[in-house]
Amino acid sequence: MHYHHRQRGTAMMAILAPILLFIAVQVGRDPTAVIITVFGLLAFVAVWFNSLTVRVDSDVVRWHFGPGFWRKSVPLAEIEQAEPIRTRWYWGLGIRMTPQGWLYNVSGLDGVRLQLRGGESIILGSDEPEALRQAIESARLRA
Repeated sequence: MHYHHRQRGTAMMAILAPILLFIAVQVGRDPTAVIITVFGLLAFVAVWFNSLTVRVDSDVVRWHFGPGFWRKSVPLAEIEQAEPIRTRWYWGLGIRMTPQGWLYNVSGLDGVRLQLRGGESIILGSDEPEALRQAIESARLRA
């Protein structure tokens, strides 16, 4: 393994925590099915999207959210270029289609855009984009 990093979803948690707290208070006052359902869905999102882990191995880049949700990978042979990128705030968090490709992000605006051979692009959010880019480029040269 050449690189392994887990970025905590501080932005995701900062957004969800006050909402969950508000709903928890409301459940105590009026436990309706709607409030409980919304609380459950938000709690699910908070657990599954609390971090983004990226690994660069000798032949593949892998990433997943939280404890292993939404596992994805790209063979290094498919990557033409890896470059640091600054995303737009309105592209959001989580999994999104953006004008520059699929975005996987839990916090912040920095990331690395992987330009793939077929023309597709993938953006991996990262709080250390230069280290991730270097790890990918180094692994590509060794492969």
